[in-house]
Amino acid sequence: MAMCAALLLGGLGCPPEEAADCADDEVLEDGECVEIDPLEFRPLPLDGGADAPVVTNISIECRPASEEALAQITLTDPQGVADLAGIEQSLRLFPDRAGEDQPEQRNFVVQDDGSVEFGARDYGTFWFADWEDVEAENCGEAWWPAEVVVTDASGHFTQGRVQAPIVL
Repeated sequence: MAMCAALLLGGLGCPPEEAADCADDEVLEDGECVEIDPLEFRPLPLDGGADAPVVTNISIECRPASEEALAQITLTDPQGVADLAGIEQSLRLFPDRAGEDQPEQRNFVVQDDGSVEFGARDYGTFWFADWEDVEAENCGEAWWPAEVVVTDASGHFTQGRVQAPIVL
């Protein structure tokens, strides 16, 4: 990092491989490693570092006519979308808007749906839990607190809490 500091003092930027060398509990923001508050909602795109997958979109689609809901995550990866193929991802919906850990939270394994568009790969899962509860608790809101953990075949991961938009 000494070379990077000298470059910065000289008005030049750091080489990408040095600038992106953050600890596991940090993210790169504006060229600086910043510690992550695990309870803080993070904006999209959600990035876990130089080689980690990037969550570009997340949504919860309520489908009252069929009494189901769809949780969807869209990812890109610096190594290409092939590095994400067939990898199961994790999505957790919290039981209340505060986004606090509680035993009744909903945990989902989100499957690769094989769809690749514009260099991104989509993942989705349906759930049919007690529809009246899902509709009453989730579908009337603009967003719902969620935590996403995504990995690629190379072992890199991105994790964070987000405000997942509700789509009707």
